[in-house]
Amino acid sequence: MLIPAVRSFRCAVLIGVLLVAGCATAGRSLEFVSGSAVVYPPEAQAAGIQGYVVVRYDVDASGRVINPRVVAADPPEVFDAAALETVSSWRFRPARGASQPRIIEGVESRVQFTLGAGEAYRNL
Repeated sequence: MLIPAVRSFRCAVLIGVLLVAGCATAGRSLEFVSGSAVVYPPEAQAAGIQGYVVVRYDVDASGRVINPRVVAADPPEVFDAAALETVSSWRFRPARGASQPRIIEGVESRVQFTLGAGEAYRNL
């Protein structure tokens, strides 16, 4: 069972990611359906490291994320695996073109890793 602060932190991170994903796909007819929350890497969390990863991916005709790849990260390689795992779990309502499902290419989303006030001071 998750501690309420951790649960709310994960929800806040997921909401932030989804807002960014929604903005990145404006005009492309994608609607987020489901996906897992971001899991903050324990080593980065313990060290108080924050950052972001920009992931570029395609969405296939069934709404699944395919071909995710990191195109930018700060700091490099700290959050890449967590961001790729999260984005790979996302599902979208399939985009339609001429009433047929279609592939959407080159969608970009920024996955932000920010410690909340509680997490930043937990180990002091």
